[in-house]
Amino acid sequence: MFPYQPLLEKSSAAVALAAVLLIASLSWLALRPLQPPAPLGGDTPAAEFAASRALPVFRFLAQAPRPIASASNARTRQYIVERLQSLELEPQVHSASAQSASVGFLADARVHAGVVHNIVVRKSGSAPGHARRPALLLATHYDSAPDQIGAADAGALVAAMLETLRALQHGAPLANDVIFLFTDGEKSGALGARAFAEQHPWARDVGLVLQFDAAGNTGALLLTGARGGNGQLVDGWIAKAPLAAGSSALALLARQAPALAGGPLDQVGPAGMRFANIEGSTGYRASFDVAAQVAPATLQHAGETMLALTRHFGNRPLADIASADQVYFTLPLVGQVHYTVKHVWALTRLVCLMFLLACCLAVKHMDMTGRALLTGAMAFLLLAFALALAALSLWKGLPGLHAGYNPIASGAGARDHWYVLAYVTLGVALFIELQRLLHKAIGSPATTLGALLVLVAALVAASWAAPGASYLLAWPLIATLLAYGLLHAPAVAALPHALRVALLVAGMTPAVLLVAPLLQQVATLFTAERSALLMLLLAAMLGMGSTLLAATRRRFVAPLLLLACVGAVVTAQGTRQYDADMARPNRMTYLNDATSWKAWWVMPAEPLDAWSRPFFAEAKLGPRELREVVGMTRAEQWVARAPARKVAYPDIVVLKDDTGGGRRQVVFTLRSQNDAPTIDVRVEGADTLAARLDGKLLTERLARTWKLSLHGTGSAIHTVELDLSPDTIARVYVEERIPGLPGGLGGARPAHTPLTEMTVSSDMLVFR
Repeated sequence: MFPYQPLLEKSSAAVALAAVLLIASLSWLALRPLQPPAPLGGDTPAAEFAASRALPVFRFLAQAPRPIASASNARTRQYIVERLQSLELEPQVHSASAQSASVGFLADARVHAGVVHNIVVRKSGSAPGHARRPALLLATHYDSAPDQIGAADAGALVAAMLETLRALQHGAPLANDVIFLFTDGEKSGALGARAFAEQHPWARDVGLVLQFDAAGNTGALLLTGARGGNGQLVDGWIAKAPLAAGSSALALLARQAPALAGGPLDQVGPAGMRFANIEGSTGYRASFDVAAQVAPATLQHAGETMLALTRHFGNRPLADIASADQVYFTLPLVGQVHYTVKHVWALTRLVCLMFLLACCLAVKHMDMTGRALLTGAMAFLLLAFALALAALSLWKGLPGLHAGYNPIASGAGARDHWYVLAYVTLGVALFIELQRLLHKAIGSPATTLGALLVLVAALVAASWAAPGASYLLAWPLIATLLAYGLLHAPAVAALPHALRVALLVAGMTPAVLLVAPLLQQVATLFTAERSALLMLLLAAMLGMGSTLLAATRRRFVAPLLLLACVGAVVTAQGTRQYDADMARPNRMTYLNDATSWKAWWVMPAEPLDAWSRPFFAEAKLGPRELREVVGMTRAEQWVARAPARKVAYPDIVVLKDDTGGGRRQVVFTLRSQNDAPTIDVRVEGADTLAARLDGKLLTERLARTWKLSLHGTGSAIHTVELDLSPDTIARVYVEERIPGLPGGLGGARPAHTPLTEMTVSSDMLVFR
């Protein structure tokens, strides 16, 4: 009989319950959020960071959105420059034209172009020949999206950088030059960062980049990525940061998260580190990113981290900062654990050896066959994909469960604890039940070792392709296989059931402590629409606990399913997009449309309040599609006729429309008579083969959909050249976007964020 088989039959309910409670306690320990340092007051020594001194700057930045080329953006820029000048520094405003273009997997082209105004200031070092030494660069952005306050992203970080500069002015001089960069246009294709990287002469002086961003409004600042050989970078971060948090697996995950993915500054200097806080949902389209939601402790931790790392790396040579990469992760109650990647393969070989020994024991003592082992491995893969399919089906099949979530914007609401609880407990219950069926069908050895075979293969692949994530499998597999092997020892087999269960719990402990935090981070950064990744990670963690879960009484499955249902119901009923007293974006749009020669009020299909209801008094049938305006979104929305105001249409002149050589060439000029901050040009109905703006190439790959956003060019005349597929009807939509409503229409909307309403002037070209 398999050594732990009696556990299935003879363990008391008390022992089984104790094991479950112990695993729950380990999960709580692993998921317990890190507590940033408490904010310091104004009596803090001048050379130290104090959140209270940064708060006035933060409150100024968090008054209204700061989109590129807007009046509020210019006010913010002037404010930052004046603050820097008050510190006896000499800031530059680096104005430059920049462009960025990308073509996605679905051949959707997205292009940004325009004028940005970066703020750059250089604090000279004290070392001899400091101007010839590589400099340290600290960077964040000061702009926001048009309908977002951007308090955490990145108003708080701008305030932290200014306070860091103030503290540096009162401390001992640094050896290296330190460059502080406040970029513009981050929310518009990272144009500011691109302009600095490609055009500013100081970019060639940089030896190390420390980049700061935010994907949440609370929590500790995490290291979300490092490049250029992170060995010395990680050592310095662990030694000097006030609370070193993050992992090399999170760095890999962040590459897939839009809010944390690297940008143009990754091309500056030989090395770099990226930091961000990710806890605390910013809600639908960052609607929760307001000053009241930003935790002062997060501001304190961001500033202390900036100051500590600036002093550390500002006083050491940066010419040789790159070194061998390290694997690093946070272990509860221990702190940061780190080792070089050269140890990864040693651990992987040890795991492979232990797995072979476990297979030998199973073949010798339980007559397991190779065919049964492969069957168990395939069954585990199918089980993992079944969990992923269940998660996706839950998202697609029960839309009421996520009524308050945005299925497009990453991180919007996915941090809700009840929502994650519903998914995880459902996955655990299904895993236990399906695994019990496998035990009956192919036996315990094949079920357990089949799952471990898949995970060992995944470890080998990770050690080769993604060594930073190998710790998630290596250490849990070592503990699991060690527990599995000990259960075959005669001395262990003679132990009481409770101690043998405790051994199984110990074997699963590393899996819970290491994988559970990443589960939480996946739920934070990605929406439930991508919950398949959450379930696959959960299956990996549970697969390493197969021996323990095999001893789980069936009576625990029903409570888990009940808990999943409770979590789902609480989420569905309790989720609300805004608190009653929270300022929210005003999504009202005044649309001045040249195709219909009419003006319209347009607003998303959300409940009307006392302010918005009079605008749509004629919309008695509720929201509908705006079919009168070709090209507007086909989604249902509130629509009503609006009074005419002096909002000029886009000034468009067609210069050329020729067909030949397998393509159609269209050329037209474009000018905004409204000096609009942003002009969108969108092509539909024809493939775009190539595009140029004022003679400069934008894209030359085939694009099924193509969109250009032109920022900050005022009333300048631009020439747009498009090479389109022939023999189709091409439509080119032009929309000028201006913050606010024309002529103060409607007055101020109560409890709403100023300047988040929009005026749109649109026109359309049709090429038949």
